[in-house]
Amino acid sequence: MAIQLFNILATSVIVVLSLRIFARYFADSRIAAFGAAYILVATPITFWAVSAKDHTASVLLIVASIWSLYTYLLDGKTRYRYLSYVLVGLSFWVRVFDAIPLLIAIVLTDLLFRGAN
Repeated sequence: MAIQLFNILATSVIVVLSLRIFARYFADSRIAAFGAAYILVATPITFWAVSAKDHTASVLLIVASIWSLYTYLLDGKTRYRYLSYVLVGLSFWVRVFDAIPLLIAIVLTDLLFRGAN
């Protein structure tokens, strides 16, 4: 029951973070709401929310890491950059094969946009 409760709460946080990413990217709340609803309908996140799997924790850490890196790129506050790396580290603890491509993408993005800030 505790794992299912965590997965349900994690799914809620995934949708909220996705909504925030879409709202900043598209600058339209209707498109952002559609994108967040689409994530619930078109992905197996709702199935993972009611099962005892670790996929939800992995997706939560991935989405949170992407949100923090995106916030860092827009706002320029380094604490979001550090948070992104901490979340990638936690993602390694949950599922290694999901974290490796995320770490590569974040390091490349960080190296490419470091001079811009």
